[in-house]
Amino acid sequence: MKKIIAIAIFSTFALGQAAQADTIKFTGKVVDTPCLINPDDINKSVELGQVKQSEMATKGAKGSATQFSLTLEECDLSKLVDKTAAIKFTGMAATGDATLLGVDSGAGSAAGVGIEIADGLTGTAIPLNTEATTPVELTEGSNSLKYSARFVSTGETVKTGRANATADFAFTYK
Repeated sequence: MKKIIAIAIFSTFALGQAAQADTIKFTGKVVDTPCLINPDDINKSVELGQVKQSEMATKGAKGSATQFSLTLEECDLSKLVDKTAAIKFTGMAATGDATLLGVDSGAGSAAGVGIEIADGLTGTAIPLNTEATTPVELTEGSNSLKYSARFVSTGETVKTGRANATADFAFTYK
């Protein structure tokens, strides 16, 4: 009996335990552009905070703007004529105002609001799915481009809830 127990214990230690398999996902992109987007700005999150429903009671009412930046690095402008970049934000448009980014729908989601994205220096709104009308002048090396975002009421009735949204962005270099 003692030999059987000893063999069983020895077998457990000799064979070891099964290894746990996990996954590593590698991501990246090969690009042919004059500048690289700072890795911290890829899949960036911008916290807009909270806005009171009562402050959004009329169509076009705006919440406070939240500033954010996108940084272009390693800019080589030797092949650009104007040495500028224009940004375009794309995504699902808000119901009631196609110039605004729409918030996610579904249970627990806000309704009657969209998100306005604007030039952070001038405050000029950049309509969704439209290239910015005023390109930004670039310099060699690194460029920090300033933007802002805020909630805007798209109707007379605003429903409370989560107001999350996703926009893609791309630069056109000239």
